[in-house]
Amino acid sequence: MDFGANGRAVTNAEATRMLYSMYPSPVRKWIAKRGGLTPHMIFLRGKQLQALYKPCYLDAQASSRRPAASH
Repeated sequence: MDFGANGRAVTNAEATRMLYSMYPSPVRKWIAKRGGLTPHMIFLRGKQLQALYKPCYLDAQASSRRPAASH
């Protein structure tokens, strides 16, 4: 957000696009399903957010099962 001449908050379109481009594809798809980027804030949290990612402990379990590299 930036502030306009009258001191009111205004959207910085360039910063918004840059931030949006850094979101993972599942998050961008979630935003698109809800009407895309608009001046209105939407929140991705809780079970909806959790559904987009596998838990970190699954990565840790998978890496602990890999055989050690032989030299």
